[in-house]
Amino acid sequence: MKKILLNIVFSLMLLAGFSQQQQPKQALSNEGTALEEYWAQWKKDLYDVGIKLTKDSMQISEESKRVMQDSNYRKLIFPESYTWAKAVAYLKQTEMKKAFWYFIKLYAQDTANRKLIVESLVPFDRALEMDKVLISTFYTYALLDPAICTFKNNRIQITHPDVLEKEFSQVKEMVGFITASRKSKTDSTKSILNN
Repeated sequence: MKKILLNIVFSLMLLAGFSQQQQPKQALSNEGTALEEYWAQWKKDLYDVGIKLTKDSMQISEESKRVMQDSNYRKLIFPESYTWAKAVAYLKQTEMKKAFWYFIKLYAQDTANRKLIVESLVPFDRALEMDKVLISTFYTYALLDPAICTFKNNRIQITHPDVLEKEFSQVKEMVGFITASRKSKTDSTKSILNN
């Protein structure tokens, strides 16, 4: 499974680079701005916190609204069981936030493969701030998870704060591994540069 995930990650990176190289220079200059805007918005959505509580209000992202309003979509985000195959499918479709949500849920459920899950996320940290992505993903979906809440009169009611707390501590654990991996790479680079 690890090889499959790494192959997908590198394939996506190569595909992005290859597609840019194959376009004529004039087309790149014309489409460059639109492409940059697209990727900037894509990245912004990835870092966007789905549900944000402030002193006097609650801000809800478009993704979280869709989860709340579309029962079929909600079934995709919160299936009966989370699978590696579906997580990989979301990666292939560049549905990264959904894929990372599946990794968060797999981390909680597939305890024998936790190390593999984190190792699968580490390569993404080269292009993304995975600590922020994992936290924003958690705050996009966790408060809408049927294992944690219910909807009554169009309001979210947390019914299992213990599950929410446990899953959040697991996300913090994942973030800790990502941060440690990032630090060890930085220390290795410093060591090489100093020699």
